[in-house]
Amino acid sequence: MLAAANAMSEATVSATAWLNIIPPSICILQATSLCPYEIVLENHVLTGPSSTAVGKKGLTLDYTPGCSFNSGAKVMQIGIVAKKIGLSVDAIRFYERKGLLPRAPRTEGGFRRYAENDVETLAFVRRVQGLGFKLSEIRGLLRLRGNRLQPCAPVQRRLQEKLADVQRKLNDLHKLEHELRLALRSCNKELRKRDAHCPILRETNNSKPENAK
Repeated sequence: MLAAANAMSEATVSATAWLNIIPPSICILQATSLCPYEIVLENHVLTGPSSTAVGKKGLTLDYTPGCSFNSGAKVMQIGIVAKKIGLSVDAIRFYERKGLLPRAPRTEGGFRRYAENDVETLAFVRRVQGLGFKLSEIRGLLRLRGNRLQPCAPVQRRLQEKLADVQRKLNDLHKLEHELRLALRSCNKELRKRDAHCPILRETNNSKPENAK
């Protein structure tokens, strides 16, 4: 990667030539680190995980999860991306602010431009968020997704932890359901009386509904 950076810093090279150099380097860097980088070369943006600080002429580094190269590829404005994924424009901007999506380059008119891999990232974020993962947890999954090897073991552990959390919540809900049924039974029993007084309203904080066992 550093050799490629040296070559690129000596002269102006077309985006096509840059692409011919970059792909092998991406694979190496993705496999060795989860530290993200962003390389900007003559207004073309390449982002992905890297452990190498490349401080060469024409190159800058910045944080971003995921990986995208927006040069010569099909680009879309935010409204089109929103319709394609089924998200609101505000949601996409929110994910970008939270660092779940690389900062989108803009047109001269100030419109955000998104590539197809950005759409894939958004679809992934929406999917795992639907599974109950928090934004902080999704960041970790995105780092794993950016790894060329894409190891399954750490993902399996996260899914197991999430499933255990859901099971604990279900147990709590079952207990709550039982308490509500007991309270309703007490109300139903009292309503049969002529001068009914709600047993729930008479209860102290430490008491239980009638028929509680």
